Amino acid sequence: MSLISCSLYCLLILLLLPPHCWRGSAHSPTSASSSSPGQCRGCPYFLPTPTNVTTIVGVATNLTCGVKMLGGRQVSWIRRRDLHVLTTDAFTYTTDTRLRAIHAHATPYWMLSVDSPSLSDSGVYECQVSTLPKISRRFTLTVVEPRAQVVGGDAVYIRAGSDLNLTCLVTHAAPQAAPVVWYREPAHTGVVEAVNSGVRGGVQVVTDRREGTSWLLVADTTWRDSGNYTCAPTHATPASVTVHVILGESPAAMQPHLQPSSRSGQPALPVSHSKAACQCLDAFTSLLWVAAVVVVWCGALVTHLL
Repeated sequence: MSLISCSLYCLLILLLLPPHCWRGSAHSPTSASSSSPGQCRGCPYFLPTPTNVTTIVGVATNLTCGVKMLGGRQVSWIRRRDLHVLTTDAFTYTTDTRLRAIHAHATPYWMLSVDSPSLSDSGVYECQVSTLPKISRRFTLTVVEPRAQVVGGDAVYIRAGSDLNLTCLVTHAAPQAAPVVWYREPAHTGVVEAVNSGVRGGVQVVTDRREGTSWLLVADTTWRDSGNYTCAPTHATPASVTVHVILGESPAAMQPHLQPSSRSGQPALPVSHSKAACQCLDAFTSLLWVAAVVVVWCGALVTHLL
């Protein structure tokens, strides 16, 4: 009985162990591309500076590399995708005039300046110090393009006499972005004009620059308000919507396909847990097989001893 109790105790321990204990732990390799002041006396080391930089198209930005104890060594900026040396110390080695080296005298900071960045400038850049062996730190530059989106789809149907409320969301908007301009192209004239430039009253534009949201409010609509409306933020891709003002029909009846989740601009996200559930089931099945093998082995051992 003592052997059976011991076997069951071992099985219980096996079941309680986390999966990584019997699979083997995965250790992340230690990066050898950086240096710290504790590694050697008098050696250069990097200062803590942001290594992930995000900017929008056309807005200049800098990648800043801080190095202490540099001595007479050189600092270079390298573009990783083609291993092109862009700058060394205060010298620039590229024909791309948008890229240049910046270093203030007697400071430990070496910057790669990117003027008017485009989407193609996104990628990994490396700050490298000419030690033996070389030490380096990688920086990730992400350039995004602001885009406008009018909530509610490409077409809006409303009843004549009701109020029109259009909401424009600007993704990746700069914190101090310029005001959003709304344009309209009336269906009966075909002439593009700013919505607040005409003599029509009851029109109001409200923009929240911090949140990147703009609202267009048109009170007491008539058939003349039908047409194409465009939300055009500065330095962003515009978005348009077609407004149909209908006489004697309910907007809800004309748009049965619009549900609350889609009209709020926040579509309901699909629930996708099947993959995780399958993985858990596979792990549990493997564990049961191991437990079965242990039980059979322990039973055979007890039978042999008895």
